[in-house]
Amino acid sequence: MNQQIENKIFRHCSPDFSKFEKYGFIKKGTSFVLEKMFANNEFKAFIEVDEDGTVFGKVVDCAFGDEYTTFRVENVVGEFANSIKMEYESLLQDIKEKCFKKELFLADQANRIVAWVHDTYGDEFEFPWSDPKYSSAAIVRDPGSQKWYAIVMEVTRDKIQGASGSGLCNVMNVKINPEKISNLLGEKGYYVCYHMNKKQWISIILDDTLPDEEVFSLIKESHDAVAKPKKPNAWIVPSNPKIYSIIEIFDHSSTSIWTQHGDMKVGDLFFLYLTSPHSCLYYKCQIVETDLPTNDVHVKNHKLVRIKLMERYGFKRFPLKDLADHGLSTVRGVHHMPQETLDYIEKKSK
Repeated sequence: MNQQIENKIFRHCSPDFSKFEKYGFIKKGTSFVLEKMFANNEFKAFIEVDEDGTVFGKVVDCAFGDEYTTFRVENVVGEFANSIKMEYESLLQDIKEKCFKKELFLADQANRIVAWVHDTYGDEFEFPWSDPKYSSAAIVRDPGSQKWYAIVMEVTRDKIQGASGSGLCNVMNVKINPEKISNLLGEKGYYVCYHMNKKQWISIILDDTLPDEEVFSLIKESHDAVAKPKKPNAWIVPSNPKIYSIIEIFDHSSTSIWTQHGDMKVGDLFFLYLTSPHSCLYYKCQIVETDLPTNDVHVKNHKLVRIKLMERYGFKRFPLKDLADHGLSTVRGVHHMPQETLDYIEKKSK
């Protein structure tokens, strides 16, 4: 069955089944089915979306009761057939806009990687090539060095040395220690690098053969290999003394455990701001450990950091008013400290 039109329109999309019935689809078994008249009610479209999100379409000529396929002929030249094709495509585009979500890649695992990279490094995948032959390939680079640390391509499996099958897949290349490549190539899920330096890069087909955590670890290694060393971040972290007695903690210990946020890393400065009734910056700390596990299901990202006390400012040294006069716009939530505020604190602390 020729489904090139459907495949092209719904490429890189995933269904939002919660919107299907409102649009007019009816649930039949594990699929959703829509019947809709178009072209002055002379034709009827039958659209089926299965549980995997694959879209199947059929157009019937109501005057004869037969399936109409002329419009599916590649480079069709007839005016009438072209008009039916355009109206059918318009219907599919409307379904796409109202019932589907845009995805960067075909594979679910590839799209999960996009989210993880953004959450971990704040980096976005970009599509740098306009040539249709390479337009589906996306890279992600370290903003400091401008070097790639991963590329995701859409190719047929038969182009990947050692892979079975011939259908389309998303393959990702990552840069790793050359000494590890020969050992990894003997394991399931790893392939000789496609289209790049085979001594420094390795390919992975993103079909869930490798678990996400293993893929994330490879991306991290690749990122660290190309990333320009970053200066320590400075974080301002509000602490409600009515809920958590950090003063009591630091009266008995030089370290404390705290929830990890964003791209916190070892060496970052960690400024604790005491909320009302104190409303002041009270402690200067430094992160000495990250990615500590927790069993507390209420901790959103399930990771902790260990902070070490560096300096105790007291209640009067850095009140909120002074901080606001030197660049601090908000004390709500964990965020990076403005450079102006940091400069003020360091100058006054000398």
